[in-house]
Amino acid sequence: SARPSRGAGGLKPRPTFGASSQERRRPPQATADTRGNNNAQRPRTGLHPRMRRPTLLYLPHVMLRKGSVTMMERRLLPTIVVCCFLTVEAAAIERDTRDRAPEKAVWDWTAEERLAARRHAAHASDGEADMVDSSRLARPDAGFAIDGRRNPELFLSHELMAFLLGMKTASTAETTRNRAHHESAIRELGWEPTEFWRHLDAASTTYDDILRSAANEPSTEESRSLCNARFDVLTAMRAKYRRFDEFLYLAIAPRGVLSSHAAPAEEWSLWLERGCR
Repeated sequence: SARPSRGAGGLKPRPTFGASSQERRRPPQATADTRGNNNAQRPRTGLHPRMRRPTLLYLPHVMLRKGSVTMMERRLLPTIVVCCFLTVEAAAIERDTRDRAPEKAVWDWTAEERLAARRHAAHASDGEADMVDSSRLARPDAGFAIDGRRNPELFLSHELMAFLLGMKTASTAETTRNRAHHESAIRELGWEPTEFWRHLDAASTTYDDILRSAANEPSTEESRSLCNARFDVLTAMRAKYRRFDEFLYLAIAPRGVLSSHAAPAEEWSLWLERGCR
């Protein structure tokens, strides 16, 4: 509908919000004051006259009205826009990092999370240079290596269990020396060292028997039996000591180094982690 307004020419309809789209789009008629004057002020529509559909290309025209900023401010606008994009990109990188590195204690990671972290560490370092101190490697030319001092989270629990069980040798004196390094960590967790080692020896009886019978070259069947027995020891110690995994990653991992010609397949690593079952 149109509301009448009084003017020099009598009553003349004036469009309101109910006017048609054609009436709203009709340009204003030129008057004697504006006809022939190129510097006359344009109607203030909120957008630049050339912009009816704002896009990122015309961002300066959307944000700024004519004559509202200085030349220096116009020059600074691209810098502000770039800073905004860099901030968004940094936030995306931080979010991606949180996705790769779980926000929980290193001993609480799942096997899948550790394998994903291995992939990321190998890709980020483009080799083993950032993952391991080469002076600790038995094979300096190793294509895959983990240094527990730098990245204890990359170890799987069965690998740390192998380190722990390997401290026991045929020599009682040597075994005592190997285990003495971890007695302070055992006490910090609230356990008594002598009792802890006694429980470990009792749980690993089957593992020790298979290891002695296998000698230096265990067969495929003996290797699988060792894997089964090692997993049974790990399960028994976890049941006896609630914080056993914490002990593995805080006390055993920093002293461990693992290296090989190439990274083992993830399916193979998961099979070993589950006791070769």
